[in-house]
Amino acid sequence: MNKLKIKKWNRLRRVFYSCLFVSCSFSLFAQVNQQVTGLVTDENGEPLIGVSISVKGTSSGTVTDTEGRYSLATEQGKTLLFSYLGYAAVEKTVDKPIIDAVLKENTADLGEVIVVGYGTQKKSDLTGSVTSLKASSLEKRPVASIDALLQGKVAGLRITQSSGEPGAGVSVQLRGISSRAGSNSPLYVVDGFPYGDAGNLKQFNINDIESIEVLKDASAASIYGSRGANGVILITTKSGGIDKKPTISASANVGVQQINTSNFAIIKDPFTYALLADEASVNDSRIGVPKYIGGVDSDGFYYPSLTELSEGTWDKTTDWEDLVLRSAIVQNYNISVVGGGKSNAYLFSGSYYQQEGTVIGSGYNNLTARLKFDQIVSPSLKLGSNMSFSYVDRDPALIGYASVYRNPVFPVYNDDGSYYKENPTDFSNPIMVTKEVKNHSDEYDVNMLAYAEWNPVKELSIRGQSGLKYGLSDANQYYPRTTTLGNIHEGEADRNLGSTLFILSDIYGTYKKIFAEVHDFSAMLGFVNEMTQWRGYSMIARGFPSDNITNENMSMGNPQKNEITNGETKEMLNSFIARINYIYDNRYLATFTGRYDGSSKFGDNNKYAFFPSLALGWKLSEENFLKDRTNWLSDLKLRASYGSTGNQAITVYGTMDKISGDINDKYYMGNTLYSGLGITQMGNKGLKWETTTQANIGLDFGVFQNAVTLTADVYDKKSTGLLRQLNLPLSGGIGDQHSASVGKVWINSGEIRNKGVEIGVNAHIISAKDLSWSVNLTAAHNQSVVTDIGEEGESLGLLRSRAFSDGGVYWRNGEPMDLIVGYRNDGIIQEGDVVTYLSGDDAKPGEFKYRNVNDDNQISLAEDGVVLGNAQPNWVGGIGTSLVYKGFDLDIQMNGVTGVKIISSQRFSRGKQINRWTVDNPTDKFPSLRGGRTLKLSDWWIENGDYLRISNITLGYNFKTGNWKDIQNFRIYFSCSNPYVFTKFSGIDPEVSIFDSGSYPKPATFSIGINIQF
Repeated sequence: MNKLKIKKWNRLRRVFYSCLFVSCSFSLFAQVNQQVTGLVTDENGEPLIGVSISVKGTSSGTVTDTEGRYSLATEQGKTLLFSYLGYAAVEKTVDKPIIDAVLKENTADLGEVIVVGYGTQKKSDLTGSVTSLKASSLEKRPVASIDALLQGKVAGLRITQSSGEPGAGVSVQLRGISSRAGSNSPLYVVDGFPYGDAGNLKQFNINDIESIEVLKDASAASIYGSRGANGVILITTKSGGIDKKPTISASANVGVQQINTSNFAIIKDPFTYALLADEASVNDSRIGVPKYIGGVDSDGFYYPSLTELSEGTWDKTTDWEDLVLRSAIVQNYNISVVGGGKSNAYLFSGSYYQQEGTVIGSGYNNLTARLKFDQIVSPSLKLGSNMSFSYVDRDPALIGYASVYRNPVFPVYNDDGSYYKENPTDFSNPIMVTKEVKNHSDEYDVNMLAYAEWNPVKELSIRGQSGLKYGLSDANQYYPRTTTLGNIHEGEADRNLGSTLFILSDIYGTYKKIFAEVHDFSAMLGFVNEMTQWRGYSMIARGFPSDNITNENMSMGNPQKNEITNGETKEMLNSFIARINYIYDNRYLATFTGRYDGSSKFGDNNKYAFFPSLALGWKLSEENFLKDRTNWLSDLKLRASYGSTGNQAITVYGTMDKISGDINDKYYMGNTLYSGLGITQMGNKGLKWETTTQANIGLDFGVFQNAVTLTADVYDKKSTGLLRQLNLPLSGGIGDQHSASVGKVWINSGEIRNKGVEIGVNAHIISAKDLSWSVNLTAAHNQSVVTDIGEEGESLGLLRSRAFSDGGVYWRNGEPMDLIVGYRNDGIIQEGDVVTYLSGDDAKPGEFKYRNVNDDNQISLAEDGVVLGNAQPNWVGGIGTSLVYKGFDLDIQMNGVTGVKIISSQRFSRGKQINRWTVDNPTDKFPSLRGGRTLKLSDWWIENGDYLRISNITLGYNFKTGNWKDIQNFRIYFSCSNPYVFTKFSGIDPEVSIFDSGSYPKPATFSIGINIQF
């Protein structure tokens, strides 16, 4: 063979071997695991850190590094699933060694991870009723508390703030009232640590929030057992980032709070005030004569005449509104540092909140700090800690807004500088009370949590954590001789100390694995131990030689008048928890949850109880008959759940006989004085858990890539074996015979049922480059029915205002809860009317004419009382909208209720009395003025409490910071909270709890703030 042929052969052989090598490479790549690498970025080309890449149908997966790159071993033909919080998931078929991916932002992504009790789940895989809120939807509103942040944002969550006092708590209810004796508030859990009942989470800085999940039904909340009987609000705080440069965020907000007094009906004119007061005195059969006659009364106090007041010769008048109310400053400052090293992440945050009260003498200061640290020790071991501290400095209100109605005829001070009194027992001068009474409290809270998370194998995660919460409160008061208490006791000093220690230890393991590509299985099993210890001390000293000492040296009080009391309680809760999740072919879902709770509060035979739940789900949108035929449908899922939760809503040692003694329980035996003890509570070893069972059916629906989503739930919740105290007759020898305080015993008695519907809608109406607009809507209807009143029989009177001698709020068998029971009003008695069933002053012209239902010769609640309304609303809801145009953003939030009735004892107060009945003005709408009138509750005092409140309006602007050195974000905003309420209610504010008796008014707040990030 010549050289030319040899060269040609060698060339062909090289080509052949090359082709064979390539062919074998592809063959091997198709048959065995090979490394696939790539880069994951967002739409702007920025690398995404921590993107989850999984091989669909297997347990293989990885995450992107700090440069957005990944490396993964898999087979050709498999499907890679790229998922990242806040971005739409992307699938890529493995057909080459390098596969890059670009993820697009999707704020309504159902693939996002939701925090649930002791774990996480994808939102699309939830079977329970859970509402999730992310920081991006909350952080634009400058509010002072978690409760204000949630108001109107979660269907079924009713938040009522009946007082505007700085630091005042709120009422939080989820799906109605389910207990008589215990709390009806959901449980707050922050980063896995139970903080306690919702309503006043003062230890928390809302700027730390990453997400909030509200667990509503038994399937979602039962994992927390007895502590989750009323639902659970899970708060996840922000964390640092692995290998992340430090980012500093700071914010400041300063504003002014004001009270709108346009509907206060204050009488500032001294002549009008005196004229009405005289008329009430003359019509009062106990008095019968006017006071304002230009003379001295029996107590030696001079009352000017009406002539002096009308002609202006009396110069000692006072504008109490101007003295009692003020424009108050509110300010809030926050700072946080977030970052991380190669194997750790950290967050430090601090906040200071200061609020003056709009009523003088009240104020609130709150300082918080948080340190969160995570350390990756090895690929399978992670450690972390979460510590927080808060300090509250509070001056509770000593006077209410009712002080603005004080008699304007008289001054604040006498000519000699002493405080003016209208009579010897007048201790209500608001300036005197504010300046002379000492009332202050300090509260300290420390929370610490440490955890270890170990992954011995890829499918198994074991987490153990332990933490403690220690709270200390110190309240001290001094009442000088210028007050009622101080006058009686020659000065009184009170000091109350209380401490609460809560220790948590839990460990749980979670196993997750996908079998045969269609069976997605996970299981969690754990143990929880909780211990709560409370200690309280109370010291009262009386009889001081001088008010100058106040309570700084309580030993100066009279030893014979001193009182010292203390108490201590301790309780334990042991629980075994379990949850199993199963998903078949991403279509059919099942969740089983169980908790075996044991409480030290119950007797030996009833300490433990098991509370299970089962939930099922069906993703119709994943079925071929919908998935392949509709491109507009993003999500359609049906959910159903049924389960039970327990409630241990009794005092510690409630099953035991309780022996106690009072300072007055002292007896002489001969010449020796002994302290006495007596049984005040009968024990009940048979007491058992209060149980709430709940059924829930839900629907999740989304269209146009979830641009519009709807969630609807229907539930039926029943609480049985209600825990409550039964009064015992004193004749049985149990109770305090000295003070006539009856003894009590804890029993299981009664049944409550809540049925309702909840609807939540989120719509991203416009999503363009420079313009976006979204709207959210929540609405919930709940009806609470007393199906069994228990030992009281057919009816139980719960509440009665001091303003009314007859009538109130009742529970009745088979009737809705909180019925308002009273009399029908048929107008005002006029001249010539004969009312035989009323007598004395109550039968005179100008008095209320009550309807005699049974047409006999007397009026009684038993015979003539009727249901006048319900104090529970029919619907509770909220609506919000967010508009962003280039750098501008506008956020508006509103909330309201319908179908609620309010007992308004202020309907005929102060300036409203000008329209009273008189002989010359025989109105049928208002009664006459009469001091000493005994009022019966009638529909005349019942008002419609429906309202729609504009809770917040915030307008902001984000500056472009591209050319600003070291500044990543800079935003300035103007905000207005509570600017207006749409309502027909004639009182100051319809957001009250059943009775409108004159609470601390809620102010409107106008503020300006900045957010800056370095």
